Amino acid sequence: MGFMLWTPELIAKGCSMNVEMGHAVVRCDGGKLLHRAKSLVNIEFSWCLILLCIFAVTFYLLMVKIYGDGNHHEYSSVSSKEEEGEEEDVEAQKKKSL
Repeated sequence: MGFMLWTPELIAKGCSMNVEMGHAVVRCDGGKLLHRAKSLVNIEFSWCLILLCIFAVTFYLLMVKIYGDGNHHEYSSVSSKEEEGEEEDVEAQKKKSL
């Protein structure tokens, strides 16, 4: 977005770059022109956000394709392990080993 705001050829119509107190400032001539410039910057931000989302999803799908999802684990509920008689108590396991 900065390249649109600070490149003189890409500044919205009716706006100009002025040097004030040692740095450049973009000023617009009227209220409608200022509103138009803000709208253009908001549209540009929306496009950048959309492109970022598309890139992130594409990158994610590419990584899944390359590295795959080969580690399939079967999960079981805790209650089914308890019903089978497996002890999960760490202290009880230590006492048995002694």
